[in-house]
Amino acid sequence: MDWKFWYTLKKQINDSHHEELIKEDTMYLPYRFVDYLLLNKVMHNFKPNKVGWIGGFSNLDFFISQYGVDSIKECINVDGCPANTWLSRKHKQYKQLYGYQGKYTFHNHWYENKYFDGVDLLVSGTVQHDQIDPNILEGVHTLIFDHHSNPVHFDRLRESYNGLERRVLTENFAVFTSKDCDALFDDIKEFGKIINSDFRYKSKSSSTWNKFTKDVDDATIAECSIFESSTDWDDKIKPIMDPQRK
Repeated sequence: MDWKFWYTLKKQINDSHHEELIKEDTMYLPYRFVDYLLLNKVMHNFKPNKVGWIGGFSNLDFFISQYGVDSIKECINVDGCPANTWLSRKHKQYKQLYGYQGKYTFHNHWYENKYFDGVDLLVSGTVQHDQIDPNILEGVHTLIFDHHSNPVHFDRLRESYNGLERRVLTENFAVFTSKDCDALFDDIKEFGKIINSDFRYKSKSSSTWNKFTKDVDDATIAECSIFESSTDWDDKIKPIMDPQRK
């Protein structure tokens, strides 16, 4: 494990939370340190070949997630954010910075149930599970939803989706997969020791939180908290908007 990389990332996450407006040199890091560790370990253990990513803004989340993973040949990203010139510039910058060797295709549109033919791992940072046409999931072994710690989204999460079982549930992510998760759970336990275990669970019949192990029962739920920024999103991205689209 590249400890220097992860130490630097943790500092970058802490620094980014002090920024209100998104500027030319902003590193947009909306998740917790432990979330990025999880995404990276999912990529390492499940070894996807073709990744689909719905939303993501500058999609730094993908480039961090794939760091050190050599199996990914292509990533298809769909995001309708109007700051498209800045986004494309960041994609090129991050591809080099994080050593991504595969093909990267960016569609500057909002999600329309297309573009994802042949993907085997799909991440959605914007739309929820009931908005995705199951027909595009043929061949997908792992599906990851960001439920935004929003109880409205959280309550709609299923225990399985399109034949994929929900295996990991955190304050931000739900991971559905057909892959064997033993190695992933072992990794979670190891980095959980390092960061004092942000991964916890409680059963529906109990209010007690326990440390995460791979022996968690099927009825796992997580406490939700909603983060509210003091600045409206449209105001946050004004500094990076194309002049003709402001």
